[in-house]
Amino acid sequence: MIRADGVMFHIDFGRVFGDALLLDTDSFAITKEFRDEIGTEVFNEFVRICLLAFEVLRDPKNVHLIHALVPTMFSVIFPKEKVSGFLTKSLMLGVDRETARATLMKQIVNAPESYRTYFKNKIQSFKKQGSKRGI
Repeated sequence: MIRADGVMFHIDFGRVFGDALLLDTDSFAITKEFRDEIGTEVFNEFVRICLLAFEVLRDPKNVHLIHALVPTMFSVIFPKEKVSGFLTKSLMLGVDRETARATLMKQIVNAPESYRTYFKNKIQSFKKQGSKRGI
C-alpha cells in the first residue's frame, strides 16, 4: 500500500483544479484494495474522520480563512478565481450541511467500486511495467 518512496497517496493538483486528463479517476481514488486491506471497521472510521474534517473546513470562519489564503498560495500556477471556484464547489457551499455531508459520504463509500479509478490504475501499472523494461 505504501510506495517504496514512502508515499501512501498523493494529491494531483491538476486534477484538483479541473485540469484532469480524459481518462482520470473519480474525485476520490480509493481503491478496493485499500478498503479491503484496512477492513470494514477501519474504513468506516476513515469515512467518519473524512466527514468530520469536511465539516471543519465548511465552518464559516474556516471558509473565510481558506478563501483568503489558498488562492494566493496557488496563484503562481492557477488563477485565483479558478481556485476560489474549486473551493466553493468542493466544499459544497451552495447546499446545506446535511446535503453536503450525505453527498460526500456517498462519494467516499462508493469510491472503491469506481471503474474509472480501476482502469486508470491498470493503465498506470502497465506504464510502470513498461518503463522498468525500457519500453
